[in-house]
Amino acid sequence: MLLVLQHCTTRLEPVICRRVLKHAPTYHCAALRYFTGVCEFLAGIGLLVGIWFPLLATLAALLLIAIMLGALFSHTVRGKDPISELLPAAVFLILALIVLGAHWENLVTLLRA
Repeated sequence: MLLVLQHCTTRLEPVICRRVLKHAPTYHCAALRYFTGVCEFLAGIGLLVGIWFPLLATLAALLLIAIMLGALFSHTVRGKDPISELLPAAVFLILALIVLGAHWENLVTLLRA
């Protein structure tokens, strides 16, 4: 969200920024948006570090799957957005499922422990 505000203040992408800022207050409170952003950041770092520590990639993929399912729910039920608005969340959900499938044995050992 901070990056969006930075773009708006520098007027690099005014059309996109106005659209994001117009819809942002209608979906959730600011605290939830910040929490989601922190979770997405941690999931991204977890996927990156997960190259060397596969268990961390598994946990990050699970976190990203939960975030993207929440995003899809939010866009369809609360926002009633068109399909084009769902595509980014759907693509990242599919990618997170692929990462989880690649680390399936780590998930199985995690659940057995």
